[in-house]
Order: sequence, then C-alpha cells, then structure tokens
Amino acid sequence: MSKIDYQALRERYSPAPVPKCPICGEEMSIQRISGAQVVYACSGYGDDGDFKIGRTLADEHYEKSRVTVLDVGDPEVLALLDWLETKDNRIAELEKIATDYALKFQKAQDALKHAALLHSRTAQQTNNFAVSLPDISEYFINDVFQPLRYERDVERAIIKAGGKALWQEKHDDR
Repeated sequence: MSKIDYQALRERYSPAPVPKCPICGEEMSIQRISGAQVVYACSGYGDDGDFKIGRTLADEHYEKSRVTVLDVGDPEVLALLDWLETKDNRIAELEKIATDYALKFQKAQDALKHAALLHSRTAQQTNNFAVSLPDISEYFINDVFQPLRYERDVERAIIKAGGKALWQEKHDDR
C-alpha cells in the first residue's frame, strides 16, 4: 500500500477559510450556499450592524466583491483523520512502553542468570572447601584437652579460608 499524505488530505477536506474582500480587505460573509458552492460577498455591514456610510445592499462594491468558492470540506473525513492520528500516537506510546518492559525483562533475566551462575560457583566451591586445621596436640595442657581454644582456632582457620563457622549447640531437652 502506498504512503498516504494525511496532511494533504486534511487540507483538501478542511472547510475553505472565509475570504477577504479584494476591494476593501474586510472579511466577506456567506450570501448563498448551493451544494458545495458557497458564494461570498462583501455586505458592507459595519461593526454596529448597520450599513457603512455610502453603502447599500446591492451596490457596485457588493457586485465586484462576489466570489464563488467550491467548499469540499467533509467533517467525516476530518474526524477519520483525527482518529487515525490518535491511533498512531497511541500505538507509538504502547510500543515505547513495550520496549521499556522488554529492556527491564532482559535486565531481570540477565540478573537471574548471573545469580544462578554465582550460586552454582558457590556450590562447587563449597564442595571443594578445604581448611588446614591446627595440630590437636597443641591443645593439651597437663594432659587436659582445651576445647574452647581449639574451637576458637578452628573457627579462625575456617574464616581465613573463606568459609563461615556455624556451631550447633547440643540441647539435652530429651
């Protein structure tokens, strides 16, 4: 389908503007309408509604100023053009919104992939997690084991290796 020039259609079907009198420059008035033909003429009325001084209804000025204009204005075509313009604007607005949402969705999808990748790396690293624990023989004083010192140093070794120590307390609620 060929490209339609909406502005040319709008100008073509808009009502013709009221012409000015070629003699005195005043705005002419409609004298007769017949179909699409509109006859304009300078009536000679002043601002107060009376004839201007020296003018009569059917004088020479009136006869010379008469103009017949072919008025092909069609309000239905203009309404259709307005509707098309509104539709095109709304489509452009919705396309912008859809593009914005597509970008946001893509960013969220990328963030989710990144989080899943980090999670899988962490899981892999957790399975390969190794800590060098202190020698247990260092925690005996007079042949008595020192558990608090040992736990403290084990926790430090775990943290130094990049891990996290979670101690579980025993509960004798049974």
